Amino acid sequence: MMDLCWLRKIYSLGLMGLIASVLPVDSVWSADSGVLYAIENEISAILDVNRPGVVRIHALYPQDRTDNPTTGAVFTHGTGFIFDARGYILTIDAAVQGAEEIHVFLASDRRVLAHLVGADPISGVAVIRAEAEGLPTVKIGNSDRIRIGHYAFILGNDFGNLVAATGSINEIYQDS
Repeated sequence: MMDLCWLRKIYSLGLMGLIASVLPVDSVWSADSGVLYAIENEISAILDVNRPGVVRIHALYPQDRTDNPTTGAVFTHGTGFIFDARGYILTIDAAVQGAEEIHVFLASDRRVLAHLVGADPISGVAVIRAEAEGLPTVKIGNSDRIRIGHYAFILGNDFGNLVAATGSINEIYQDS
C-alpha cells in the first residue's frame, strides 16, 4: 500500500505539470512582454506614484501613562498616508490617540510636527494634520469601480522603507 504522503507528492507534481503545460511560456513568461510583464509594470507604477505620500509616524506619550507604567517617555511608531496636500494624513487610532507629541517623517526624510484632528475608535482610524503645506498625496482609487476579485494594495512606511502588501477584494459593503 502506498504511503499517503507519497500520494500527495505525486498529486502535487502532476498538478504543477498540468499548470506548466497549460501556460503559454513564450507570451506569459517573456522578460520584455506579456501579461506578467504588464502587471509588474503597472504595480511598480502604482508604488512609484504613491511612495512620496506614505509617511512614518512617531508618537510620544507622557511618562505617567497608567496603561504603561515605565520610566521615561513612551514612543509608538505607525504609518499613514497623506490624502490632502494641506497635510491631512489618515492613520490608525492606536498610533496617535493620547499622544503628547506627534511627528511625521515624510518619504524625503523631512520631519514635521503634527496634531490629532479626529479619531474614530470604533473603526480604528484617525486623521492627523502635519504642520506643512504642499505635501505629496497618494492617488486614491475610485471605490465605485471596485469589484470582488480586484487587487488591493496596502502601502506602509517602515522606518523609511516603502512596504507594500497585496491582497484582493473579497467582499463589498453597500449602504442600503
